[in-house]
Amino acid sequence: MEESIKMTDWKKYFNSTILSRGRQYYHEGRVKGLTHRDHEWFAAVKGSRSYNVIARIGEDGDIEDMECSCLYAYNGQNCKHMAALLYAVEADQKEDGVQTELELAQQRMDKEDKVIFKKLAAQTEYNYFDLNMAAQKLELSRSIWEKAKRLAEQKQIVLDDIQTGYLGWYGDSKLILHAEGRYLTKGNDGYAVQVLCSKDRVEQALCYVRGCRGSYTAPGEGYRAYSYGNVCVHEAALMYLMEDYLIAHRPGDATDLRGKQILGVYQQRYVKNSSNTSVSDKQTLYLEPRFECLSGGLAVSFKVGTGKMYVIKDLTEFVGQMERGDTVAFGKTTRINFAGCRLEETSEKYYAFIKRQIKEQQQRMRRNRTRSYYSMEEEIKGNIDLSGTDLDQIYSLIRDRKPECSKWTSQSRKKVYLECADGVTKMTMTVSRLADAGNQFDGIHVSCKINEVMEGTEAVYFLEDHREKIVLCRTEREAIEGLLPLYNMSNDSGEIQFNIGRKHLADFYYRFLPEFKKYGSVKGAESRDILQYLPPEAKFAFYLDADEENLTCEIKAVYGENTVDVTCRGGSAEDFRDLFKEHEIMDQVMQYFPKVDESGSVFHCGREEALIYQVLDQGIEALMTLGEVNSTDRFKRLSIRRMPKVSVGVSMESGLMDLSITLDDMTHEELLEVLKSYRRKKKYFRLKNGDFVNIEEDSVEILGQMMDALHLSPKEFVQGKMQLPVYRALYLDKMLEQSSGIYLKRDSHFRKLVKDFKTVTDSDYEVPETLQDTMRQYQTEGYKWLRTVESGGFGGILADDMGLGKTLQMIAVFLAWKQEGQKGTSLVVCPASLVYNWKEELARFAPALNAETLTGTQKERKEKISRYQEWDVLITSYDLLKRDIHEYEGCQFRGQVLDEAQYIKNHTTAAAKAVKLIHSQVRYALTGTPIENRLSELWSIFDYLMPGFLYTYEDFKKNVEMPIVKNQDKQVSDNLRRMTAPFIMRRLKKDVLKDLPDKLEKVCYAAFDTKQQKLYDGQVVHMQAMLEEQADAEFVQNKLKILAELTRLRQVCCDPSLLYEAYDGGSAKREACMELISQAIEGGHRMLIFSQFTSMLELLEQDLKAAHIEWYKITGETAKEKRIELVRDFNEGTVPVFLISLKAGGTGLNLTGADVVIHYDPWWNLAVQNQATDRAHRIGQKNIVTVYKLIAKNSIEEKILEMQEVKKHLADEILSGEMGGLSALTKDELMALLKI
Repeated sequence: MEESIKMTDWKKYFNSTILSRGRQYYHEGRVKGLTHRDHEWFAAVKGSRSYNVIARIGEDGDIEDMECSCLYAYNGQNCKHMAALLYAVEADQKEDGVQTELELAQQRMDKEDKVIFKKLAAQTEYNYFDLNMAAQKLELSRSIWEKAKRLAEQKQIVLDDIQTGYLGWYGDSKLILHAEGRYLTKGNDGYAVQVLCSKDRVEQALCYVRGCRGSYTAPGEGYRAYSYGNVCVHEAALMYLMEDYLIAHRPGDATDLRGKQILGVYQQRYVKNSSNTSVSDKQTLYLEPRFECLSGGLAVSFKVGTGKMYVIKDLTEFVGQMERGDTVAFGKTTRINFAGCRLEETSEKYYAFIKRQIKEQQQRMRRNRTRSYYSMEEEIKGNIDLSGTDLDQIYSLIRDRKPECSKWTSQSRKKVYLECADGVTKMTMTVSRLADAGNQFDGIHVSCKINEVMEGTEAVYFLEDHREKIVLCRTEREAIEGLLPLYNMSNDSGEIQFNIGRKHLADFYYRFLPEFKKYGSVKGAESRDILQYLPPEAKFAFYLDADEENLTCEIKAVYGENTVDVTCRGGSAEDFRDLFKEHEIMDQVMQYFPKVDESGSVFHCGREEALIYQVLDQGIEALMTLGEVNSTDRFKRLSIRRMPKVSVGVSMESGLMDLSITLDDMTHEELLEVLKSYRRKKKYFRLKNGDFVNIEEDSVEILGQMMDALHLSPKEFVQGKMQLPVYRALYLDKMLEQSSGIYLKRDSHFRKLVKDFKTVTDSDYEVPETLQDTMRQYQTEGYKWLRTVESGGFGGILADDMGLGKTLQMIAVFLAWKQEGQKGTSLVVCPASLVYNWKEELARFAPALNAETLTGTQKERKEKISRYQEWDVLITSYDLLKRDIHEYEGCQFRGQVLDEAQYIKNHTTAAAKAVKLIHSQVRYALTGTPIENRLSELWSIFDYLMPGFLYTYEDFKKNVEMPIVKNQDKQVSDNLRRMTAPFIMRRLKKDVLKDLPDKLEKVCYAAFDTKQQKLYDGQVVHMQAMLEEQADAEFVQNKLKILAELTRLRQVCCDPSLLYEAYDGGSAKREACMELISQAIEGGHRMLIFSQFTSMLELLEQDLKAAHIEWYKITGETAKEKRIELVRDFNEGTVPVFLISLKAGGTGLNLTGADVVIHYDPWWNLAVQNQATDRAHRIGQKNIVTVYKLIAKNSIEEKILEMQEVKKHLADEILSGEMGGLSALTKDELMALLKI
């Protein structure tokens, strides 16, 4: 133990009386648990209660500071408890005969002989308590045990009592052996020594021998996951005496408290059954609360009994007895067997209240003990002090009862009863005349008694003393806010007295009294001797004028027959003026008229147009609430006009939309200025005649949004007729239908276009006859929407959830074109893995269509492209299209379809540029995730569908993406949704597939073993150091290297052998995965296992082979034809496991033969994982699909899960999509990922 600093002369800080009392406390052994840490000494000193005392000793040995929890010390005095502590410290520092500092360092026991209690070790009979193991865990030095043995043999230590019991009253409480003894010395009866042992360790040891600091507590949980203190030689000697007791009595066994309770209940039932006693014959046990009014609050205690009621002296002990079913003696003759009793209904609620209070108190004590060497909290004994939630709970239990209550009078303690009431407690305030020696009126004297206020959690409570009863009033906190300041300033008896001078009578009568009268009555306030000096209440008048582009205001205060200018000071008027109120009114006026003229009496707007508008818009109404408003004719001529009626005309011709705007009572030049003001975010526009126009009206906002959305300047917007692309028509209609202030004139072509899009399901487009029995209702609607988009000359995104049959809906369009005699070839561009899948689906659903894949050598592809008109549908991949793009010159396709259109999310890639070079009459995009990482991905797809629809990329990024992503601008987000919604068809499985089985998602956590954890921690430290050393610019340059390191970290999570060939430790996730596989197979399930790392799949193959489990596997190296064959075999066969690389098999595969999906490692992009899951959870699935995400506990993988959820929100706002990407991570996000 660390050596403490020796104290110098400390007694100078105490007077002789306090020193004497402190010395007496010390000699009586009242200083408990003395210990020190650094320069601080701690102890609990027993007085009328236990007080916690601290002393801090400086480097020079002088006392720096002392604290005690007693009231005397609270008032700033040095108390007897502090003196007792310092006497104990002094003795501790001087005492060296009991234990040496070397022994206090606790040398380790000699490992050659760990058996201390040899007699006990030689016993062959069963003994539950293992005292030898308990001794070993203490790790005391051999010399201490030898001294302890001598003390026991010389009978300097005696054993007074030894008992078994349970530590606490929880069901899993430990059985404890509690030994009490004494260390005998000459001249007294001995010093107390105690040891508490559980089965194989010392839980607590206490020694009160003078000069010995033996105090020990075993380690607990949380912050206290370590022991503190030391077992001393006296406590060790007592353990030698315990050895003899254990040999003789062999007490206890492994039955815990819950087990004992259960056995006790059934023993009682057995006894009752054997004597034909019914369980219903149990005695009824009653609990009764009794209350005590204390200074500052209320306390509750309880009585218990089956007839006669007895006071419960220790509630903590009572709960333990109830839980154990003990038989307990009350009084001289009564014994109650709690196991044979049942609580009456209301008493059950009281018992639950007591039990909850004790449990919460014990939790507080445990928390405090983990944070310091001692705790100021004590166990609940006879009383529970009520506050907060406790007060709310007890009030609800007793509100219809009148329990016993006691209060203190000047002579004695008096018994009354407690009554509950709702409402504000009523109080009386007395006002009397205040005069000087010559009887000159100086003001008033005010006195009042405030009833006791107690703060609950839900309400505030008052105690009212009514002689024979105490009333507990409950009221809402908001109802008495005006009373709380008075209470806070009252004395301990709740009384408050104060004087109000004659110049402040107005403040008291006009502001304070109206508030107080809500809570009580007032006596004496209406006395004529007082009221004759009360000035009239102030009334205010405002005089408004307009002059030379400015507004002015003068303020007059009216006191009965006297009128004064509020800006004037001095004179006899000061006696009756309410200056506080006048200042308050001036402050409010200056919000609208902040300037003052040279005379100091006229307030004005300083010729500021914005302030003038504010006065007209809000100021006049605000002044009318303060007093009388008068204005000149010049002022009255100023007004705020409503925005005149706006008419928008729309017509369509030759693929263009004509737009014109007209206004009543406003020229185009004025409208132009209005829109410019709107752009500058002004609230108004001032006309030439001086009137203001409120441009915060709905119609102006809609016009401004139209102007911004159409990317027109104010001048272009008002110049007359404008010609715009037809694809703006639907957005324009959606925007204008929300405004009642704009009249829309539409020609027949415009109305038809809008109607077609609003009534897609009622359109005349018929599904080809051969597919009518195949397509579901929502697929038919999707087909009709695709045809409606085509008829308007637009392009569209079919963004249905994965597995809803986007391919089939598109095939229906191809087939309809052929059956309607529309000539031309359609081009499908898709990922390479789906080229043959498209060919098979076309052959299956539309054999009448002549389809061909553009595969083979470059020469073969070139030859097919040159003959493209021979086929109805051609299918190529993104990769081959960009290679062959020059061969498509001169080709004109009927339709162009991009499947998995997220492949062109980056508009700068060769693939994105290539698809936009293809000429076709109509363009479609199929994707379940039009937004994966950024909003710019949506721009890229629309730039393919309808170039210019979302403007240039720079405009989109500046005016749409940045405001939404960085500023969460809801208006911009709403505008984007309104603009794109007509051209995106999106349905989710949960909305359209009512017969599709549920998808259950579960996260399975796997914890690293020590070896794997060390490897993981090492990689984290390495990455953190790398990131901390880099500036932001370096981070961007080295991002690929950093992301490679991040991949290494994820590989350690998967299995360290992916990185370290010689690794021979465990792999938490690999073991968990094999366990999941075994359980699934035993349950008759078949599964798909996805991983980003093909090398991880190879490791799983080794495990499957060793377990004799069959499997299939698809990676990026699997040929396209082989994939189709494996998928068919899996769906039609019985092989239970399909290993799939996430990127290679995440799209285009139908694997409904599986009903379990395991994601071995989480991928940054949640959409990719969801696509993989939907290989099984799609049309054709008959079983509930269970999706497991394997996550390494306390690792980056947990952070990836969190990031997926956060990034998902943005796309949900636009189209209910998914988001989350690796390349978009910032340096700060990467650092956050590494902090577990």
